[in-house]
Amino acid sequence: MKKIIIILVTFSLLLVSSYAFASVYGTWNMESIWKSTLKQGKAKPIIVTENLSDVWTFQDDNSLKTNYFVGTWTQKAKSASFTVTIGSDLMGLFLQNKLASSGLPATVTIKKLRIFGSEKNIYGSGKKDWTIKGKYEIQADLVFPDLSTGKLAINGSFTGTLPYDTSEYFPLGLGDSWTTKETQTKTAQEGEVTEVNIDTTSVFGTEKIKGVFAMKRGNTETGSYDLMTNTNGLNIYKTYDTDYEDDVLVNETFDTFNPPLMYSPPKLSVGTRGTFKSTMTHRESSGFKATAKITVEMIVEGIEDVTVPAGTFEDCLKISIKRDSIVKKLNHEELSLGTYWFAKGIGIVKREETNTMMNNNVVEETEISTEELLSATVSGVNYP
Repeated sequence: MKKIIIILVTFSLLLVSSYAFASVYGTWNMESIWKSTLKQGKAKPIIVTENLSDVWTFQDDNSLKTNYFVGTWTQKAKSASFTVTIGSDLMGLFLQNKLASSGLPATVTIKKLRIFGSEKNIYGSGKKDWTIKGKYEIQADLVFPDLSTGKLAINGSFTGTLPYDTSEYFPLGLGDSWTTKETQTKTAQEGEVTEVNIDTTSVFGTEKIKGVFAMKRGNTETGSYDLMTNTNGLNIYKTYDTDYEDDVLVNETFDTFNPPLMYSPPKLSVGTRGTFKSTMTHRESSGFKATAKITVEMIVEGIEDVTVPAGTFEDCLKISIKRDSIVKKLNHEELSLGTYWFAKGIGIVKREETNTMMNNNVVEETEISTEELLSATVSGVNYP
């Protein structure tokens, strides 16, 4: 049977997509601009513009926590738009305290309260700024201590960005290299086999593709590589793999992605999640061809300290990935469940993964692997 490597190349994490369904789950650094207009009797309206910095956490149970409010949020599946609900009493008390601190004590009754926004480019819409943007619309009636009345109108906007840059957690500098130890146990009809491999992966060149220069990340001895960029999220353009027998090149494989496939947006936070889909074209120098449909579900689960032979790395991003790859032509399917730890400025320091290979819905082989970083040189710094 022809051998086809679906995604299991040196770096099997690079499961990315030409489009993505994500959500606002996670923690966003929020910058808001409020323009408040206060009318008190026949006095000239008071107009105040102010900037507010806040941190918004969109949680799994659809609750929202900020430095100023608590509330809830909703977002339809596969929709970029979302709404935020904050109780009128809570918002009224917040505005009441703000007025009092400005020397304008008043009782506040909320008459209108809308907070809504959308993600930009997560769904391929809008400018590629990878932010969330939205507006506040607030109207309130005021009663002052002398029983005079007034009205308060707030028209505001907010912009949110995620705190972690993908490029900092997956560097791709020329000359960067990583040496890892992988322990892999394969179980098939023939029995169980455990292998231990030590591999070195390097960034050893560039290649122009689709108008950009992408980085070759792979094995300099075999020439195998993944062609990638990390400047606007983690994107993979193609993979190239070689097969040697007795030092003789017997086969070459090319996996191409059109358009380039994204694994991660430029920024992340704990809670960031998404579903990614892609089509990969597989071609071998022998003439064999196949197409794979890939679906990936990912979530940034947390931040952890990790100790591996290369050292102890603090505040690593822990990312879990479920991947399903289907080659319809061969009735072949591969299901992968993996957890990866990324250290800032270094890349992946630990990986745990289980792969199940099936043909005609029958399990033919299961692979359980653990990979740890032994040493690395990144940006001229040696680890350990």
